[in-house]
Amino acid sequence: MSTSRYLESGSLTLQPGEDGTFIVDPLCCGVHKADGSVDRTAVIRKLTPRVRVRLAEPSAQNDNLEAGNILLRESLVEVGGEKPTGSVLDRLYNGDRDLIQMAARQISMGNTVTYQPVTCPGCRGRYHPVITIDNMEVFRVNPDEVEAITDPAGNPALGFRVESAEHEIEAVVRFSQGRDQKAVEKVRRNFVAALHRMICECVHSFRFRGEEIEHRGAALQAWVESPAGVPMDAWDWLTEEIMDHQPGPDLVNFMACPDCGRRELLDLGASDFLVPTPRGRRR
Repeated sequence: MSTSRYLESGSLTLQPGEDGTFIVDPLCCGVHKADGSVDRTAVIRKLTPRVRVRLAEPSAQNDNLEAGNILLRESLVEVGGEKPTGSVLDRLYNGDRDLIQMAARQISMGNTVTYQPVTCPGCRGRYHPVITIDNMEVFRVNPDEVEAITDPAGNPALGFRVESAEHEIEAVVRFSQGRDQKAVEKVRRNFVAALHRMICECVHSFRFRGEEIEHRGAALQAWVESPAGVPMDAWDWLTEEIMDHQPGPDLVNFMACPDCGRRELLDLGASDFLVPTPRGRRR
Protein backbone atom coordinates (compact mmCIF):
# COMPACT_ATOMS: atom_id res chain seq x y z
CA MET A 1 0.00 0.00 0.00
CA SER A 2 1.55 3.29 -1.11
CA THR A 3 1.35 6.44 1.03
CA SER A 4 2.69 8.68 -1.75
CA ARG A 5 0.70 11.88 -2.29
CA TYR A 6 1.55 11.56 -5.98
CA LEU A 7 -0.43 8.32 -6.32
CA GLU A 8 -4.05 7.25 -5.98
CA SER A 9 -5.03 3.67 -5.21
CA GLY A 10 -7.55 1.74 -7.27
CA SER A 11 -7.99 -1.37 -9.38
CA LEU A 12 -8.00 -2.40 -13.03
CA THR A 13 -11.02 -0.96 -14.87
CA LEU A 14 -12.12 -2.47 -18.19
CA GLN A 15 -15.09 -1.69 -20.41
CA PRO A 16 -16.21 -3.57 -23.54
CA GLY A 17 -15.41 -1.73 -26.79
CA GLU A 18 -16.30 -2.29 -30.41
CA ASP A 19 -15.56 -5.41 -32.47
CA GLY A 20 -14.51 -7.49 -29.48
CA THR A 21 -12.07 -4.95 -28.07
CA PHE A 22 -11.82 -3.70 -24.49
CA ILE A 23 -11.09 -0.22 -23.16
CA VAL A 24 -8.64 0.32 -20.30
CA ASP A 25 -9.65 3.61 -18.66
CA PRO A 26 -8.03 5.24 -16.84
CA LEU A 27 -4.40 4.37 -17.43
CA CYS A 28 -1.94 5.02 -14.62
CA CYS A 29 -0.27 8.00 -16.35
CA GLY A 30 -1.52 8.35 -19.92
CA VAL A 31 -0.14 9.58 -23.24
CA HIS A 32 0.78 13.23 -23.86
CA LYS A 33 -1.02 14.85 -26.81
CA ALA A 34 0.16 17.66 -29.08
CA ASP A 35 -2.33 20.09 -27.51
CA GLY A 36 -0.83 19.55 -24.05
CA SER A 37 -3.58 17.26 -22.78
CA VAL A 38 -3.07 13.72 -21.47
CA ASP A 39 -5.15 10.83 -22.87
CA ARG A 40 -5.54 8.06 -20.28
CA THR A 41 -7.29 5.41 -22.38
CA ALA A 42 -6.09 2.32 -24.23
CA VAL A 43 -7.98 -0.04 -26.52
CA ILE A 44 -6.86 -3.67 -26.38
CA ARG A 45 -7.79 -7.00 -27.96
CA LYS A 46 -7.38 -10.58 -26.82
CA LEU A 47 -4.01 -12.23 -27.29
CA THR A 48 -3.69 -15.15 -29.71
CA PRO A 49 -1.29 -18.14 -29.55
CA ARG A 50 1.08 -16.18 -31.79
CA VAL A 51 2.27 -14.13 -28.82
CA ARG A 52 3.52 -17.27 -27.08
CA VAL A 53 5.50 -18.26 -30.18
CA ARG A 54 7.04 -14.81 -30.47
CA LEU A 55 7.95 -14.73 -26.77
CA ALA A 56 9.82 -18.01 -27.19
CA GLU A 57 12.14 -16.51 -29.81
CA PRO A 58 15.73 -15.85 -28.63
CA SER A 59 15.38 -12.10 -29.23
CA ALA A 60 12.57 -11.98 -26.64
CA GLN A 61 14.08 -14.51 -24.24
CA ASN A 62 17.23 -12.41 -23.94
CA ASP A 63 15.59 -8.98 -23.88
CA ASN A 64 12.91 -8.07 -21.32
CA LEU A 65 12.10 -4.84 -23.16
CA GLU A 66 11.48 -6.70 -26.43
CA ALA A 67 9.32 -9.27 -24.63
CA GLY A 68 7.20 -6.46 -23.19
CA ASN A 69 6.95 -4.74 -26.56
CA ILE A 70 5.78 -7.99 -28.17
CA LEU A 71 2.99 -8.31 -25.62
CA LEU A 72 2.00 -4.68 -26.14
CA ARG A 73 2.03 -4.84 -29.94
CA GLU A 74 -0.03 -8.04 -29.90
CA SER A 75 -2.65 -6.66 -27.51
CA LEU A 76 -2.83 -2.92 -28.22
CA VAL A 77 -5.18 -1.50 -30.85
CA GLU A 78 -4.33 2.03 -29.78
CA VAL A 79 -3.16 3.91 -26.71
CA GLY A 80 -3.87 7.57 -26.18
CA GLY A 81 -5.48 7.56 -29.63
CA GLU A 82 -2.22 6.44 -31.29
CA LYS A 83 -1.13 3.16 -32.86
CA PRO A 84 1.49 1.19 -30.88
CA THR A 85 4.54 2.20 -32.93
CA GLY A 86 8.05 1.92 -31.56
CA SER A 87 8.19 5.61 -30.63
CA VAL A 88 4.83 5.41 -28.84
CA LEU A 89 5.96 2.37 -26.82
CA ASP A 90 9.21 4.18 -25.95
CA ARG A 91 7.20 7.09 -24.53
CA LEU A 92 4.68 4.87 -22.73
CA TYR A 93 5.15 4.98 -18.97
CA ASN A 94 6.20 1.69 -17.43
CA GLY A 95 3.22 1.74 -15.08
CA ASP A 96 0.92 1.87 -18.12
CA ARG A 97 2.93 -0.82 -19.91
CA ASP A 98 2.42 -3.13 -16.92
CA LEU A 99 -1.27 -2.25 -16.58
CA ILE A 100 -2.01 -2.92 -20.27
CA GLN A 101 -0.20 -6.25 -20.12
CA MET A 102 -2.15 -7.22 -17.00
CA ALA A 103 -5.43 -6.26 -18.68
CA ALA A 104 -4.52 -8.27 -21.80
CA ARG A 105 -3.75 -11.26 -19.62
CA GLN A 106 -7.13 -10.99 -17.89
CA ILE A 107 -9.27 -10.81 -21.04
CA SER A 108 -7.22 -13.49 -22.82
CA MET A 109 -6.67 -16.12 -20.12
CA GLY A 110 -9.03 -15.27 -17.27
CA ASN A 111 -9.06 -13.36 -14.02
CA THR A 112 -7.44 -16.04 -11.86
CA VAL A 113 -3.73 -16.75 -12.10
CA THR A 114 -2.32 -19.94 -10.64
CA TYR A 115 1.34 -19.19 -10.10
CA GLN A 116 4.18 -21.67 -10.51
CA PRO A 117 4.65 -23.89 -7.43
CA VAL A 118 6.77 -22.50 -4.63
CA THR A 119 8.40 -24.08 -1.59
CA CYS A 120 7.54 -22.54 1.76
CA PRO A 121 10.79 -21.63 3.56
CA GLY A 122 9.03 -22.28 6.87
CA CYS A 123 7.59 -25.79 6.61
CA ARG A 124 9.12 -26.76 3.22
CA GLY A 125 5.67 -27.58 1.87
CA ARG A 126 4.89 -27.02 -1.82
CA TYR A 127 1.87 -25.02 -2.96
CA HIS A 128 0.51 -23.04 -5.94
CA PRO A 129 -0.24 -19.41 -5.04
CA VAL A 130 -3.49 -18.24 -6.64
CA ILE A 131 -3.91 -14.58 -7.55
CA THR A 132 -7.04 -12.76 -8.64
CA ILE A 133 -6.28 -9.86 -11.00
CA ASP A 134 -9.37 -7.93 -9.90
CA ASN A 135 -7.95 -7.87 -6.37
CA MET A 136 -4.59 -6.43 -7.42
CA GLU A 137 -3.99 -2.86 -6.30
CA VAL A 138 -3.30 -0.33 -9.07
CA PHE A 139 -1.57 2.99 -8.37
CA ARG A 140 -2.39 5.92 -10.69
CA VAL A 141 -0.84 9.38 -10.69
CA ASN A 142 -2.66 12.13 -8.85
CA PRO A 143 -2.90 14.84 -11.54
CA ASP A 144 -3.18 17.57 -8.90
CA GLU A 145 0.19 16.68 -7.36
CA VAL A 146 2.54 15.62 -10.20
CA GLU A 147 4.74 18.11 -12.04
CA ALA A 148 4.80 18.82 -15.78
CA ILE A 149 8.40 18.41 -17.00
CA THR A 150 10.14 17.15 -20.16
CA ASP A 151 11.90 13.92 -21.05
CA PRO A 152 15.49 13.83 -22.43
CA ALA A 153 14.16 14.38 -25.96
CA GLY A 154 12.23 17.49 -24.91
CA ASN A 155 8.79 15.83 -24.99
CA PRO A 156 6.19 16.56 -22.27
CA ALA A 157 6.45 14.21 -19.30
CA LEU A 158 5.20 13.77 -15.74
CA GLY A 159 7.44 13.93 -12.68
CA PHE A 160 7.48 14.33 -8.93
CA ARG A 161 9.64 16.08 -6.35
CA VAL A 162 11.60 14.45 -3.51
CA GLU A 163 13.76 16.22 -0.96
CA SER A 164 15.56 15.48 2.28
CA ALA A 165 17.17 18.00 4.60
CA GLU A 166 19.00 15.17 6.35
CA HIS A 167 20.65 13.93 3.16
CA GLU A 168 20.84 17.37 1.52
CA ILE A 169 19.07 16.15 -1.61
CA GLU A 170 16.53 17.95 -3.78
CA ALA A 171 15.42 16.19 -6.95
CA VAL A 172 12.68 16.17 -9.56
CA VAL A 173 12.23 12.71 -11.03
CA ARG A 174 10.40 11.64 -14.18
CA PHE A 175 8.16 8.59 -13.98
CA SER A 176 9.99 5.82 -15.84
CA GLN A 177 9.15 5.07 -19.48
CA GLY A 178 9.88 2.38 -22.03
CA ARG A 179 12.84 4.38 -23.35
CA ASP A 180 14.55 4.05 -19.96
CA GLN A 181 14.49 0.27 -20.20
CA LYS A 182 16.74 0.45 -23.27
CA ALA A 183 19.58 1.77 -21.14
CA VAL A 184 18.86 -0.67 -18.32
CA GLU A 185 18.63 -3.69 -20.64
CA LYS A 186 22.38 -3.58 -21.23
CA VAL A 187 23.06 -4.32 -17.56
CA ARG A 188 19.87 -6.14 -16.55
CA ARG A 189 21.73 -9.24 -15.33
CA ASN A 190 23.34 -7.04 -12.66
CA PHE A 191 20.30 -5.96 -10.65
CA VAL A 192 22.15 -3.29 -8.67
CA ALA A 193 23.65 -1.72 -11.79
CA ALA A 194 20.28 -1.86 -13.57
CA LEU A 195 18.52 -0.17 -10.65
CA HIS A 196 21.19 2.55 -10.41
CA ARG A 197 20.96 3.19 -14.14
CA MET A 198 17.15 3.38 -14.11
CA ILE A 199 17.22 5.92 -11.28
CA CYS A 200 19.85 8.02 -13.09
CA GLU A 201 17.91 7.89 -16.37
CA CYS A 202 14.79 9.25 -14.65
CA VAL A 203 16.40 12.10 -12.69
CA HIS A 204 15.25 15.39 -14.25
CA SER A 205 17.00 17.79 -11.87
CA PHE A 206 19.32 17.05 -8.96
CA ARG A 207 20.79 19.19 -6.20
CA PHE A 208 23.17 17.73 -3.63
CA ARG A 209 24.51 19.76 -0.71
CA GLY A 210 23.24 22.91 -2.37
CA GLU A 211 25.03 22.29 -5.66
CA GLU A 212 23.21 21.69 -8.95
CA ILE A 213 24.49 18.45 -10.50
CA GLU A 214 24.34 18.70 -14.30
CA HIS A 215 25.09 15.04 -15.10
CA ARG A 216 22.29 12.79 -16.42
CA GLY A 217 21.95 9.13 -17.35
CA ALA A 218 25.21 7.17 -17.49
CA ALA A 219 27.23 10.29 -16.61
CA LEU A 220 25.16 10.81 -13.45
CA GLN A 221 25.62 7.16 -12.48
CA ALA A 222 29.39 7.47 -12.91
CA TRP A 223 29.45 10.63 -10.76
CA VAL A 224 27.21 9.11 -8.05
CA GLU A 225 29.50 6.09 -7.78
CA SER A 226 32.70 8.16 -7.70
CA PRO A 227 34.48 9.16 -4.45
CA ALA A 228 33.06 12.67 -4.88
CA GLY A 229 29.51 11.33 -5.36
CA VAL A 230 26.61 10.55 -3.03
CA PRO A 231 27.08 8.58 0.23
CA MET A 232 25.39 5.19 0.27
CA ASP A 233 22.78 6.10 2.91
CA ALA A 234 21.70 9.17 0.93
CA TRP A 235 21.51 7.22 -2.34
CA ASP A 236 19.53 4.44 -0.64
CA TRP A 237 17.05 7.03 0.62
CA LEU A 238 16.63 8.49 -2.86
CA THR A 239 16.24 5.06 -4.46
CA GLU A 240 13.54 4.03 -1.97
CA GLU A 241 11.71 7.32 -2.41
CA ILE A 242 11.66 6.93 -6.18
CA MET A 243 10.54 3.31 -6.02
CA ASP A 244 7.75 4.17 -3.57
CA HIS A 245 6.33 6.79 -5.96
CA GLN A 246 6.08 4.59 -9.07
CA PRO A 247 2.59 4.16 -10.59
CA GLY A 248 1.28 0.90 -12.01
CA PRO A 249 -0.24 -2.38 -10.84
CA ASP A 250 1.26 -3.78 -7.67
CA LEU A 251 2.87 -6.90 -9.10
CA VAL A 252 4.36 -7.87 -5.76
CA ASN A 253 2.00 -9.99 -3.70
CA PHE A 254 2.18 -11.56 -0.28
CA MET A 255 0.96 -15.15 -0.34
CA ALA A 256 0.36 -17.27 2.74
CA CYS A 257 1.38 -20.93 2.92
CA PRO A 258 -1.82 -22.99 3.39
CA ASP A 259 0.00 -25.40 5.74
CA CYS A 260 1.85 -23.14 8.17
CA GLY A 261 0.53 -19.66 7.32
CA ARG A 262 3.93 -18.15 6.57
CA ARG A 263 3.63 -15.14 4.26
CA GLU A 264 6.08 -14.97 1.39
CA LEU A 265 6.83 -12.16 -1.06
CA LEU A 266 6.32 -12.98 -4.75
CA ASP A 267 7.52 -10.88 -7.66
CA LEU A 268 5.42 -11.78 -10.69
CA GLY A 269 7.40 -12.21 -13.91
CA ALA A 270 5.82 -11.56 -17.31
CA SER A 271 6.64 -14.87 -18.99
CA ASP A 272 5.16 -17.24 -16.42
CA PHE A 273 2.52 -14.84 -15.13
CA LEU A 274 1.07 -13.44 -18.35
CA VAL A 275 1.39 -16.23 -20.89
CA PRO A 276 2.46 -19.52 -19.28
CA THR A 277 2.93 -22.43 -21.63
CA PRO A 278 0.34 -25.23 -21.18
CA ARG A 279 1.86 -28.35 -19.67
CA GLY A 280 -1.13 -30.69 -19.88
CA ARG A 281 -3.23 -32.00 -17.02
CA ARG A 282 -1.65 -35.44 -16.58
CA ARG A 283 0.74 -35.86 -13.70
